[in-house]
Amino acid sequence: MIVKSNARGGKGWAKYLLESKENDRAEVLDIRGVVFDDNLHLAIAEMSISGGRYSKPFLAASIDPAIGEDKTMTPERWMRSIEILEKKLGMEGQPRFAVLHEKKGRTHIHVGWSRYDREKGTLRSDSNLHHKSVAAKEEMEIEFGHTRTPKYFTEKAQGRVAKTLLDLTRQEKAADLYADNKEIVADAGKKPEPEPSLRQEKFDAAADAFAENKPELTERERMIEEMLLKLARGKDNLSRERD
Repeated sequence: MIVKSNARGGKGWAKYLLESKENDRAEVLDIRGVVFDDNLHLAIAEMSISGGRYSKPFLAASIDPAIGEDKTMTPERWMRSIEILEKKLGMEGQPRFAVLHEKKGRTHIHVGWSRYDREKGTLRSDSNLHHKSVAAKEEMEIEFGHTRTPKYFTEKAQGRVAKTLLDLTRQEKAADLYADNKEIVADAGKKPEPEPSLRQEKFDAAADAFAENKPELTERERMIEEMLLKLARGKDNLSRERD
């Protein structure tokens, strides 16, 4: 079972609870402490007016039993779960409403309380909501005989688990994609043959041009070239004689 609660404003709340396309069915279970106790839109508007100068005059909560265990929640049990949570949150006697949602065969409920205390003229505290919600969850699980869940399976921990599952899913998809496209991936991993740089191209072109238009050697340069050639031949002959 998961029980969450938070302070919030009332804008658009009734529309979400009753008209959201995410749910297959929405049913108002309870409205109390307001004049318009037969219309959720008007009830939330009335509560909003009471705490008008505050940005978060509501306390919102959701009660979500584990898969299969939601089937054991009768109307009486839903109302009992609201009472347990209401007491833990310190919202006894405050105007409230409850809406049941059914989504893909599973059910959970949303509960809203007005935090505005008419006698004191202030809002009731919204501190330590997580700890209070966990305490309510534990009491519900014991009373209804539901599976005991981790005491502090926080939203951060849920986020880490969700991220791990998402990473694993992505890895599996990547492995399948690689298996189906090994050749494409292999070709993509090959380094292309390096293309000659512009500087090298200019150098080669200049060398070719020089070879084609080589200037005539002077008499002195020709004599030096012949002497070097004879010297090279002499050294070659000397090495052969020694062998």
